[in-house]
Amino acid sequence: PDIVNYEHIKKNIIINDLHNVTVLKAVVTDKIRSIFFSEHQGRETGRISEDSDFKIDSLTLDDWLEKNNINPALIKMDIEGAEYLAISGMKNYLKTVKKINILLELHCNLIKKFGNAKEDILKLLSDLDFKYKLLNKNDYGSEYYWIYK
Repeated sequence: PDIVNYEHIKKNIIINDLHNVTVLKAVVTDKIRSIFFSEHQGRETGRISEDSDFKIDSLTLDDWLEKNNINPALIKMDIEGAEYLAISGMKNYLKTVKKINILLELHCNLIKKFGNAKEDILKLLSDLDFKYKLLNKNDYGSEYYWIYK
């Protein structure tokens, strides 16, 4: 929902002449609800936060994909520690999909703020019959995965 990041993504889509990409200015979680979001004006640290006065309705990908009749081939996730919530909010879709790729950035140092651990996310994906491959790690506690089915 960060307006600067949203505009950057839209410009990138135009520059690359993409016609099959949907950009949502939204927060994806495990259930539809109003949540507080801390905007950081284009920096990578915008996140769900009780320390904010910016409130936005979240959505689940299960609900959104079904309502819009969309079957993505790729989902890119970089959501500052709320990865377990987002994956939980698309479990129904992920159970039934035959083939999909997810590029996942796990913010290992932020996951615990939401009551989970990296192992919880990887187990959830395994339980949904996904395989995963660690692509890279950085010095800031993030790990990059290719998730596939």
